[in-house]
Amino acid sequence: APYKTDQKEVGVKWDTGSFTNTFSLFEINKPMLITLSGNVPSDGGEKRVRGLEWYTFGEVARGTRLLGGATFTQGTQTRTANGSYDGKTAVGAPRWQGNLGLEWDAPWASGLTLNGKVVASSSQYLDAANTQQLSGWSELEVGARYATRMAGKKVVWRFNVVNLLDRHYYSGAFSDTTPIATLGQGRTFMTSLSTDF
Repeated sequence: APYKTDQKEVGVKWDTGSFTNTFSLFEINKPMLITLSGNVPSDGGEKRVRGLEWYTFGEVARGTRLLGGATFTQGTQTRTANGSYDGKTAVGAPRWQGNLGLEWDAPWASGLTLNGKVVASSSQYLDAANTQQLSGWSELEVGARYATRMAGKKVVWRFNVVNLLDRHYYSGAFSDTTPIATLGQGRTFMTSLSTDF
């Protein structure tokens, strides 16, 4: 049957006009599948994730914008089969994650914006017993967009390279009961065109 996740959050927003910062504290309690005696699966388990999140965006100088944030979390298994893993770190809950992006409007070409972003995550456990661990990782993304007008319509061309350095990594775990990791995206080139009608 569908399960319910409980979340509590409190935060504050600080807006200086050209820059905005938000800070929030949160707690998420999520049911977890456990196996009791007789190999009977049940959603009676639970993991709790508490954290602090900071998010910022704004213009640091004329034509230069910053966007990023960081999250610090503490994931704990609170109700496991026969209490075997109570207190151990929750699967797929890195201690911290962060990203920082920058956009710069090129002064020599009207409508051209260059951008870059760094994304990073600390290590995380792959199994409830905390015996298998995924290493921390980071990746670099770069790109550009060009806004112009064609036939009287606004047109935006975009080109991005994800994982510019082609780093090989596992980006996370998504199963509380089976050690399954997600492969990070390899170097990927993306282009797009959008227009107003």
